[in-house]
Amino acid sequence: MKLFEKYFGNQNQSAVKPSVGCDLIAASLDCPYEYIPGGAKCETLSELFDAAVAEGREQGYYPVLIATREIDLAMTIYKHTGLWDILADVMEREDGMNTINPDFAFGEKELQTLRAYRAKLIHAWKESDADDFLEERISQYIENDDEFDLEKDWGGAKEGILFDDTRRSISVPFSDTFKCGKELLLAKIPVSEPWQIAAWLPMGGWNECPDPKDMLAMAKHWYEKYGAVICCVSSAALEFRVSNPPADFEQAYKLAKEQFYFCEDRVWQYAPKYNLRTLANGLTQSPYWYFWWD
Repeated sequence: MKLFEKYFGNQNQSAVKPSVGCDLIAASLDCPYEYIPGGAKCETLSELFDAAVAEGREQGYYPVLIATREIDLAMTIYKHTGLWDILADVMEREDGMNTINPDFAFGEKELQTLRAYRAKLIHAWKESDADDFLEERISQYIENDDEFDLEKDWGGAKEGILFDDTRRSISVPFSDTFKCGKELLLAKIPVSEPWQIAAWLPMGGWNECPDPKDMLAMAKHWYEKYGAVICCVSSAALEFRVSNPPADFEQAYKLAKEQFYFCEDRVWQYAPKYNLRTLANGLTQSPYWYFWWD
């Protein structure tokens, strides 16, 4: 029995037409997946994901929830993987809306292109990649503002911890980006190491959102240090499931600074007067990390 059937009973998946973004992402996954149409209750979705994590341990995959309603993520994946040119042949216009060419299907050529991209990205990883990325981000801030001081400006030494920011359950599917009730794909990604999910679903590379190479570097760094595994992806948001949160506030504060350089909006746009100390306090207890880029 599929997980969808177990948790959603007789709801008819086939009666719901997936979005264009969903069809495009599903075609590029190259792995099993389950389609979750709109209308899923938040609590049930959380239970389904926990079940997928347990099933994945037995069957050799890592589950990832993918928000597919918007076409942006699909276009980003096709661009990074070298399949951008085929979109013109795949997408058609019908009554002013994007639709999928009914004759479209991924052939061996397209699958080989995807697999080659993923393998190249993974094999290009170097031990210094995460440190190099963080150092480059710090240099960029200093170059743009020679008076930039992260701890002075955003540390929260005076304000202290503003509120409890512990994340005890998946939040991305229920956020504005992944509004509960929107369609999702539950991808069952068969990677040998969970940090390789970043190569399987390459997002980012726009504005301040890190490109796939840097996403992969930080995913590996955080997996090895904190047991962090990507669990949710959208065009502008990313969430990690964490098995080994930082043991104390000092470690968490260091991690909070890393997360700022990875995603400045996690601090700048999260809440009024938000600061690194509030983030660090939550990180000591949170089994989930959430990132969003504007």
